[in-house]
Amino acid sequence: MSNGQVHAVILAGGTGSRLWPLSRQHLPKQFLTLDGDASLLQTTINRLSPVIEAGNVLIVTQESFAKGEAYHALLPYQSLFEPVGRNTAPAIALAAARLMAEGADPIMVVLPADHVIKDEIQFRERLKIAIAAAEQNKLVTFGIRPTRPDTGFGYIKAHAVDTSDVYAVERFTEKPDLVSTEQFLAEGNYFWNSGMFVWRASVIMAEIEQHLPAVYRIVQDIVAESRVSGNFQRAVETHFAAMPSISIDYGVLEKSSNVSLIPCDIGWNDVGSWQALHEISAQDENGNALQGNIIAVDCKNSLIRTEKRLVAAIGLEDLCVVETADAILISRSDQTQ
Repeated sequence: MSNGQVHAVILAGGTGSRLWPLSRQHLPKQFLTLDGDASLLQTTINRLSPVIEAGNVLIVTQESFAKGEAYHALLPYQSLFEPVGRNTAPAIALAAARLMAEGADPIMVVLPADHVIKDEIQFRERLKIAIAAAEQNKLVTFGIRPTRPDTGFGYIKAHAVDTSDVYAVERFTEKPDLVSTEQFLAEGNYFWNSGMFVWRASVIMAEIEQHLPAVYRIVQDIVAESRVSGNFQRAVETHFAAMPSISIDYGVLEKSSNVSLIPCDIGWNDVGSWQALHEISAQDENGNALQGNIIAVDCKNSLIRTEKRLVAAIGLEDLCVVETADAILISRSDQTQ
């Protein structure tokens, strides 16, 4: 398959509320620079560049985010704006319909805008395997090998069917309790649900029609109106608010018998909490991640981040301290989920 037949759909509509006070409604975490020189959204796009052409990148985000300066830097890419947030299933259905309305049936690489992947070379190798499976009309998800029992993730049970790296999915378990996660790790055939997917546009649309008929009907109304008006975005603004709010995992993947998994060890982190950000940040010899004007004395395993003011910390352990212009967060690290 040529690169022109593969499109990226970047889901950038979340508010990143678990990284408050740095991530806000007007500037959510995907537009922030947390781990490097570029925003998480721009970094997500950049890691795809050897595989997917810039003209084939579609960003799905909330209309209100488009007014910010951080979004203006992304103007070269195509955009699709949601008037309101309705979770991932409606966003993905909308993107598939938009691509198919242009007369194509491409492979869709669906990625959250706000994840960190340290091993980008390995990620792209895994992506090529996923694209090949999607060409065989499979719904493909990336499974992350768990490194610890963690109740903050969904889990996928999968097994190898031959010598390939494409596993058959048995079941999904959404955010199990601690005892279950420990059992999953002991069994060894469970993976974290990364929220990254690859499939053909028509294949996911057929699954949405089967499992989420209400979403499918509204998407078809949008397509029909856009054919008359010639304006897809205006049709979205008319109909999208009627969409149910549901994730693609719960609405489709947990019910489908056509899901495959690509196991990954790519240095993945969803940056879903301050504790997660601590894990991927540079740390001193005492395990502290310090950013800003900070004096830390006898501190261990703590994240301290300041924008402007001097922060002095003495004797902290396993704490998160975040200072912004108008707010301060102080929390135990394990309570920032």
